[in-house]
Amino acid sequence: MNLVNDNLNNRVVLEDDSEIVFYTDTFNSEDEFCTDKVVNNVVNMYNNKNTLREIDAYLLDEDGCTQDSREIIVEGLYLLTQKL
Repeated sequence: MNLVNDNLNNRVVLEDDSEIVFYTDTFNSEDEFCTDKVVNNVVNMYNNKNTLREIDAYLLDEDGCTQDSREIIVEGLYLLTQKL
């Protein structure tokens, strides 16, 4: 099942809307910041079957995402993989 970046509702969800992976509305502060481009890249990486380790490494090297946001994203993806 693929992920979708639902910009209208500020969240990343499964394409059937059955599971919210993480919210993006908090990604606009100094501590929690992540650009739409980075979130879209993460969604694409997940949909292309990249591992969580690869996604985490991408986020570590990405200037457009803070450590706090990185942790939210990776945790959300990890929890999703445990449910599927």
